[in-house]
Amino acid sequence: MPQMVRVLWADSQDNAEKWVDEEDAITWGQTSCDIISIGFLISKTPKYITLGADWDAIDKDYGRVNKISTSMLV
Repeated sequence: MPQMVRVLWADSQDNAEKWVDEEDAITWGQTSCDIISIGFLISKTPKYITLGADWDAIDKDYGRVNKISTSMLV
């Protein structure tokens, strides 16, 4: 069975408002969007960590594969 891991990373984020005044934009830009991903470790390189949310133990297939840039790790 593949190793289960927990990864904390900072996601990029889009402000849903169409127009934001400068003060609100600065305040919003200083907040973080930290994400915790839990899954099966598929691979780890200097640039990316690749996780699978599901693993088929019979066929050895992964479902819901996600690649996270290591530059975004917290």
